[in-house]
Amino acid sequence: MVSHRRLLVSVLALSPLLVTATAYAQDVATNQVKKEATDIKMAEAPPPNGTFASLKADAVFAFTDNQKVVGQPDGLTMNIGVKLDGHVDVIEDRHEWRNSLLVNAGLSRNPIVPEFVKTTDVLSLESIYLYHVRPWIGPFARFRLDTSMFAGTDVRPGATNYKTTLQDGTVAQTCDPASDEPCTTTKLKLTDPFQPLTLKESLGVFAQPYKSTPVSIEVRLGLGGQQIFADKQLAVTDVPDSVDTCPARDDGDPATPPAKSDVPCIELTQLSDVLQIGVEANLEVWGTVYDDRVTYKVYAGILAPFAHGPLPKSYTDAGGKDDVGELTNIDLGANLSVKLVEWASLAYELKAIRVPALLPDTFQVRNTLLLTMGLGMDNKPPPPPEPVAAAAK
Repeated sequence: MVSHRRLLVSVLALSPLLVTATAYAQDVATNQVKKEATDIKMAEAPPPNGTFASLKADAVFAFTDNQKVVGQPDGLTMNIGVKLDGHVDVIEDRHEWRNSLLVNAGLSRNPIVPEFVKTTDVLSLESIYLYHVRPWIGPFARFRLDTSMFAGTDVRPGATNYKTTLQDGTVAQTCDPASDEPCTTTKLKLTDPFQPLTLKESLGVFAQPYKSTPVSIEVRLGLGGQQIFADKQLAVTDVPDSVDTCPARDDGDPATPPAKSDVPCIELTQLSDVLQIGVEANLEVWGTVYDDRVTYKVYAGILAPFAHGPLPKSYTDAGGKDDVGELTNIDLGANLSVKLVEWASLAYELKAIRVPALLPDTFQVRNTLLLTMGLGMDNKPPPPPEPVAAAAK
């Protein structure tokens, strides 16, 4: 009986210590979980060395034939396209060299315009070298090329008066409203193959504050150069037809008020080359989720030029000034790919660029939604091993 009382007294005496130890252990575990969930994960070790490549080839086909369908023109509508996406990454200790190639081309044909018309034409090449002074920061050098592969043509279903504002400010028309000759123009060549051609070079410092499979963030800041070779290429800058922008032929009777032409007008601008050097900043966020079934990338970049070539007359006529803020270029984009099955994916791409020296007060926006079918291959490095818990002492 005495021994039991001594045991009870000992337990009661030690109970505050046991409670304190238990609470301390729980706090340590809780704090560790919170720390792991909230800490910014700096890349503490470079990726494994080696050369890692991937290649994905896709094809797009869509065929529709309508016969007496309410609300649809009779005839065959076809959409065909190909897409090639390749990457080669070379990693050797502190050195990282990333290379990518994108080829995307598509054609469409419908009963309204019964000939194949280019709908997508993209050729992009990028090479970027990063030297990791620390795993998450260091200097970089980057080169990028963007262009189209084939000639561009504007095609209309009926007679159209193309009004082109030339580099010197004069206007050329394919149809003369003052002439009795009927207008027969239905298409006009806009660009040559591989025109416009955009080259970008960058040199500066990068930082990767967070890097993992679901989310990776990269920031780059430095000196950038841009050359856009687009001399005498044409861009559609159409405005709504009105009595002022698309007048009908004047019959010479002062009593007859001006009228809008029955032939629609399409306005175009003749482009000039653009040469710029300035401060460049870029932000990229990318990753894969759901067991690599969903891949995404979001990016934004600016180039504020402090030196440039001659400004085109179209820019100064629009009220543009030789000012860094007004000349700042903006590049925005997003890519999302959802793998439906091993050989088919649904992809969405958005690209919006603003180059005031090329097209004043204009955002060039391209949206693309594709259901692609194809095959891919890669030799991606294995995922990093999970951290091993420290052995209990």
